Amino acid sequence: MSLSITTYSVYLLDSLLFENMKQCEESVNTPGPVNALIQLTKYGKRRTENKINKYDAMYIRQLSNDCLACIRHFGGEQMWNLLIIQYGFIQAQIECVSICGGCEDEYIIANQMRLMNIKYAFDDLRNDMEDKQIKSDLEKVEEEIIEEEGGLEEIDSNKLHTQQLKEDGIYYWANQAMDSVLNTKKDITNEEDE
Repeated sequence: MSLSITTYSVYLLDSLLFENMKQCEESVNTPGPVNALIQLTKYGKRRTENKINKYDAMYIRQLSNDCLACIRHFGGEQMWNLLIIQYGFIQAQIECVSICGGCEDEYIIANQMRLMNIKYAFDDLRNDMEDKQIKSDLEKVEEEIIEEEGGLEEIDSNKLHTQQLKEDGIYYWANQAMDSVLNTKKDITNEEDE
């Protein structure tokens, strides 16, 4: 599938899923579109490494990410767990822009939105961890994410370094995202120690 056709497909999916609130609430709990959007987010990231069609690929990333943000916001508990644990929502976000403050393309607004999604997703996880099994699964996923970024100490170090840089929108949301990740981990550890 060419980039232009893929872009149009995502645009069409976006229009169909989120045309009105009722359709949105019904659509966000359907596994197929969620998994497809995750894959498109990763696909767009890979294609941006090439100079050809770079902006088309970034547009795919933006559209699929916007859909995922709506799914994260409106989805029910079961879909939320699938989104995080099985489909790799956070991993897809991190593939697009590092939580350690960097960005890989010029599409600043899209990267800022991804950082906001990471922050809000982890805030929601921290507030909703009541089921022991779900909590265990989420802790495992979150542990893997932290290790991919170099461990807690590395993230803390990068966070301190990032705060010393210019406070633009990307750096602000990078710091917010890292705060949410670190706070979630600390909350889990504290609960287990008690």
